[in-house]
Amino acid sequence: MSFWNLIAKRIFWRHMLVMGVVSFLLITLMQVFLYLFTFHWQKIELPDFRGQNIQEVRSNSKYSHFVFEITDSIYNNDKKPGTIVSQIPSPGSSVKKGRKIYVIVISSTPEMVKLPNLQDLTLRETQSIFQTYGLKIGHIKYVPDIGRTVLKAIYNGKEVEWGASVPKGAKIDLVVGNGYESSSQAEVIVVPKLIGLTREKALEKINSLGLNIGKEVYLSNKENKDENRFRVVKQDPPVSEKVEYGTEINLWYE
Repeated sequence: MSFWNLIAKRIFWRHMLVMGVVSFLLITLMQVFLYLFTFHWQKIELPDFRGQNIQEVRSNSKYSHFVFEITDSIYNNDKKPGTIVSQIPSPGSSVKKGRKIYVIVISSTPEMVKLPNLQDLTLRETQSIFQTYGLKIGHIKYVPDIGRTVLKAIYNGKEVEWGASVPKGAKIDLVVGNGYESSSQAEVIVVPKLIGLTREKALEKINSLGLNIGKEVYLSNKENKDENRFRVVKQDPPVSEKVEYGTEINLWYE
């Protein structure tokens, strides 16, 4: 029987039709299986986990359909160890069940760094170096000295030597010269406008002028928000007031 005679018979076309229907059904079933298996129909809004403890979140049955993976940890003695400070995807994202959530948490033990030698450096130079080392300027005490430079570093109320190990992120108090041989000669400083600045920028400006940060008041909940993103809405002493070196500036944030 020739090929052309074969394809002319009805049975050939019946077989072709059956094969086509079976192929279509197999492809459709495969797509439905993949759709169900990958939870395409279960898109949900991702909660905000920031401020919560990673262990509590993992053990909470409400979040059992997520997989939490810690990508990094940072030390902050103002927050409890295990607290989630960052997450990817971001809160409010539309995700599938079974999605991996990548988080950064607060470490229980601080990373240690060597305190750099700040002797004879200005506050501005110190501020730049501290940013590199992950340290923060704490309280500044001004003493009579002809040079307006750093004289000593204090941590936890005790003087620390240059090169000593301190926790990364620690606040280091500084003893700085006021540029005069006696305190009676010290000049005054005009208080700058800080309203509208972020907390981070306001603190940088305060430190660079030889002033100290005083009381900090948050007028809205800061639990799930980076404190440096708050903005100054009130300050005391007010703008343009003349004060001495080391004066504390009180700030209110929203």
